[in-house]
This record gives sequence, structure tokens and C-alpha cells, in this order.
Amino acid sequence: MQKSTSITFLVVIFLLLTACSAGSQKSQTLSAKSPAAADLELAAVVEEVVQKHEAVDEVVAVALNKHISTAFKVSGFHRLRLKQIRREVNDLIQEAVPSEYTVHITTDKRLIRDLKKVARDIKANDGIALPQTQDELEKINKDMHG
Repeated sequence: MQKSTSITFLVVIFLLLTACSAGSQKSQTLSAKSPAAADLELAAVVEEVVQKHEAVDEVVAVALNKHISTAFKVSGFHRLRLKQIRREVNDLIQEAVPSEYTVHITTDKRLIRDLKKVARDIKANDGIALPQTQDELEKINKDMHG
């Protein structure tokens, strides 16, 4: 009796595990994206424009799917007027890029690190953003609230 109970228990566990894994595969196929080409030249132009601002120490930019994601570091006393600097940088970018692009800006250290990783991944793939990289960039943009 105890042997049949343990076998039944194992069968139930096996069925639950296979049912759960089938559900996760469906969610992965629903969010499947095709690789997209990033505009490395536009990202370089944005980085150059932002770097010209006196308060900016370091900048990283990614241009993908009509979105420009920009993260930059500001240090010292410039941090006291961070809101104004963000507005000024946003204006500089808006002047430099076509109007159909949505601009996302951040000075958050974690988002700067994450955007640097995305930029490295895109450059390592010769300007192609893999689906996983696109998902990471969408999450970063959502976190920027912009």
C-alpha cells in the first residue's frame, strides 16, 4: 500500500512539473521579438552632444526603435541643480535628433550601469539588439519614467 502511494505521489509531482513548464514556454513564445538594428551613429551623436554640457562627466546612449535612451553622470556641486541639468540635456538632445524619436534621460547610477551593459551588448553584436537586450532596454526606459 505504501509503495503505490509513493508512486502515485511521484506521478502527481511529475505531472505538476510538466504542466508548469508548458505554461512558461507559452509566455516565452508570446514575447518573442526579432533582433533589431540599433542606430550606433545616432547614439554616438547624442553622446557627443551631451558630453559638451559642462556638468556632464560621463554619458552613454542607445538609439533603438525610435527611442533614445541616455544616461549620464553629474558630480560635485552640479548635483545640486540636477533637475535643471536634465532639462538642459533634454533640450540639447531634442535639437540634435529627428522629432520622431522619444528621448529617455536618467542620472540614476543603477540605470547608468544597466544602460552601459545594454550598449556593450549591442556593440558586441555589431549593432544588433537581440530580443533579450530589447527587453532589458524596455525595462530601463520604463524605470526612467520618460
